[in-house]
Amino acid sequence: MRFLVVIDYTDLEARARTVDAHRAFLAAARAAGRVSESGPFVDGVGGFYVLHAADADDAQAFVRDDPYFRDAKLHYTVRGFKSSLEASDK
Repeated sequence: MRFLVVIDYTDLEARARTVDAHRAFLAAARAAGRVSESGPFVDGVGGFYVLHAADADDAQAFVRDDPYFRDAKLHYTVRGFKSSLEASDK
């Protein structure tokens, strides 16, 4: 299942301290096939990633390990969605 993970940069100083760890975390997840897309929003106050997880509990466990959530305490929204890109998600 796919999940859209939306991050609000509620503490810019905390974000700055953890951005490198967050990017490394997502790079490892991308290499493992768990994250397929990610990036900041153009307004600079948040970002997102597309997470592939078995279910909502798996998605929440993944997010809890993200340095932006774990260390910076940024606000997250995690929503499952049906992708039009894969028949298995329909």
